[in-house]
Amino acid sequence: QYWVHFEERQIANLKFDLQDAAFERVRQVSELNEQLYAAFVSPVIQAFTNPWNAALLEWLHPMRTSRYLLSATFSPWMSSVAEYAQMIEKRRAPLEHHNPYFAFEQLTIEQVSRAIEESRKQRDATEERLFALLYGGESLCVASHLP
Repeated sequence: QYWVHFEERQIANLKFDLQDAAFERVRQVSELNEQLYAAFVSPVIQAFTNPWNAALLEWLHPMRTSRYLLSATFSPWMSSVAEYAQMIEKRRAPLEHHNPYFAFEQLTIEQVSRAIEESRKQRDATEERLFALLYGGESLCVASHLP
């Protein structure tokens, strides 16, 4: 069960201690990277790009390959997975709330959720520290004040 609260706000009303000098350095680095890309990388990519390479890259995209590599059309043994799924679906029933596996499932969900939330906090704090290290300035928001 979730409770959600929405408030109308304007971005101008949000208070952040922004380091203008740090963001100015970010802009300068971004522009330099864009110039280097345009001068060195873009010409190489344009030289090697043709319709055949584009089609190959399109079909090798991970989101596309995951679909056809696991399809019964491409991998005949996957048709057995569909048969097993139909067999399991016929016998499927929810667990009783007093079943120990149900309690284990709930505990696992809680632990995984907590781990995901903690890893997000750590990631955010690490990214802020890295930003401060690379571009100077103090921390930008609350995430850097985490233990």
